[in-house]
Amino acid sequence: MDTLAGSTHAKAMQATQQDVAAMAGMTQNTFSKIERAEDVLLSSAVRPMRSIGGGVELVSKTTDGKESRVDLTPEAN
Repeated sequence: MDTLAGSTHAKAMQATQQDVAAMAGMTQNTFSKIERAEDVLLSSAVRPMRSIGGGVELVSKTTDGKESRVDLTPEAN
């Protein structure tokens, strides 16, 4: 399981960890730790995703099948 959806998006773009990290303004080591983590802060996922043109959306699902979505990607200033 990808802990960071950006991994799949970055692969589709043929971007390396170092490429994405540089675009996100972080080190490759930091990005790698985020990618491997089992418990990632949402704010840690937003920055690299925005840097590659993506976003982060939280989807909560109830037992009766209802979904609620929240876009966590801040608008660009």
